[in-house]
Amino acid sequence: MKGFRVLVLMAVVFTAAPRTLKAVPVPDQETHNLKKSQKAQRKTLKQQQRAMRDAVNQHPQPPESLRRFKHDMASQRRLLNNKQKSASRNLKQARKSAKHHRTSS
Repeated sequence: MKGFRVLVLMAVVFTAAPRTLKAVPVPDQETHNLKKSQKAQRKTLKQQQRAMRDAVNQHPQPPESLRRFKHDMASQRRLLNNKQKSASRNLKQARKSAKHHRTSS
């Protein structure tokens, strides 16, 4: 009876192991570098804007000036976001066209 339990336990372990140890797709180096640089750009912009906001908050400002300042900061964030999306799209499109070129040749 003990041998039977060991066999059943071994069968469960060996059949369960392949399901839990699935390979995770590794992103290519180009995508990894792009995402890494984009993260650094976002971090830099965030630090710059925090420093600018702290400098502005040290002195009283008229409401119109504050509104314009906030608007400028938001437009900087949008601009960076759009540039990063465009770079990602361009990378995907270049990869797709290279793949299409390889298959047609």
